[in-house]
Amino acid sequence: MRSGLIVALAVLAQGCAGGGSEPPLSTGERVSLVGRFTPPEGSTLLIVGQDLGAVAGYAEGVHSAPGGVTTYTSLWSLGGLEGPANWGSGDVNGQALLDAYPQSALALGLHMVESEGDELNRLVEGDYDDEVDRLGRFIQRAGRPVYLRIGYEFDGPWNHYPPAEYVAAWRYLVERLRGAGVDNFASVWQ
Repeated sequence: MRSGLIVALAVLAQGCAGGGSEPPLSTGERVSLVGRFTPPEGSTLLIVGQDLGAVAGYAEGVHSAPGGVTTYTSLWSLGGLEGPANWGSGDVNGQALLDAYPQSALALGLHMVESEGDELNRLVEGDYDDEVDRLGRFIQRAGRPVYLRIGYEFDGPWNHYPPAEYVAAWRYLVERLRGAGVDNFASVWQ
């Protein structure tokens, strides 16, 4: 994604809801989505991102705060969560977005790819429990719906997630957050 991109996010929360077949979107038939923090029937939640400048530009351009804002962090470092970071696509800062847009939901892209390749297994073994717990505290303090995009763009070849390890890491992360009482997030498969 490039800076300035506006993201409209349809949320299928807490895993994929569904009956196993693709919805017939091309026929004009209405499809109802279910899941945590899903907008009410007939409504759309517009989430904008992907950096501080793009979100501010949108809010200034339409003279209104968006329904949601997007930021990014890495599970391994949590950079950009509570302070500024830039990975080449503009400045991000989760806390700054929470402060600037107190009525907006937060879409949090959680990067989980590293060159070593064994971090997902180490996550499941508990080696990153401190980072998961810190992430959970951030989400709780947000005090609003957080759409947690675990391993966002998981199917992009640039991410090279091993499928079994990715699924195990997803489950471990969600279960640990829930076990800690973090109840204001929806896990998003995107």
